[in-house]
Amino acid sequence: MTVPTGTYTFLPWLRRGVANRIDTPAGDPDVRQRAGFDVEVTVSGVGLDGSAPAVTAPQHVELYGPGDVIGVDPVAISRLEPPDWTTNFEPNHLVSIEFYDEDLPWRYTPAAPDGRRLLPWLALVVLTEDEFDELGRPTGQPLASIKLNVDLTDVAPPPGELWAWAHVHVNGELAPDVVSTDTATITAAMAATHSRQRTVPVTCSISACRWPWVMIRRTSLGSAP
Repeated sequence: MTVPTGTYTFLPWLRRGVANRIDTPAGDPDVRQRAGFDVEVTVSGVGLDGSAPAVTAPQHVELYGPGDVIGVDPVAISRLEPPDWTTNFEPNHLVSIEFYDEDLPWRYTPAAPDGRRLLPWLALVVLTEDEFDELGRPTGQPLASIKLNVDLTDVAPPPGELWAWAHVHVNGELAPDVVSTDTATITAAMAATHSRQRTVPVTCSISACRWPWVMIRRTSLGSAP
């Protein structure tokens, strides 16, 4: 009996749906909060005189951006490493959050990928208790906040390197399509992997290298996390 070789595939990013229409590059000064693009809607009908007029209406639409997100539903998280209130976590292990939806870390990024790199719209920051103060939720604001007692560059990677701290993990082989930038091809290959395995084989993770942690969002691509 031949024992199958376990195979893992890692993707630097994944997007689904209309977000693949985004073509503005990261750092574009005109696109900091939300990405948008032009669409056309054609409306037709039958007039009282029997004619069938059609009207095409151009419209600029915007997608939700990081500043529109006010929380992550706990059911969207499949695993925390370490689990909450762990007191004996190995200091040489990576802290990470695993999500059920494979495209979540890049879903609200208001920019197009730069080759094989795409900045996630949120980041995992790991802090010790003396490195921050909890400020609670300001009046009229949907989210709580913290005040850093250290320089952000001492506890977080440079913003331009955040792409390297999130990935998609597939328990299977996608090659040769793994090097493709065609999202439809990748999604089809992932769907085929799902159909071959009864367990859920695809997850995405955001990692950091300090502990404990808070998860933060980037309100715009021009701001620090």
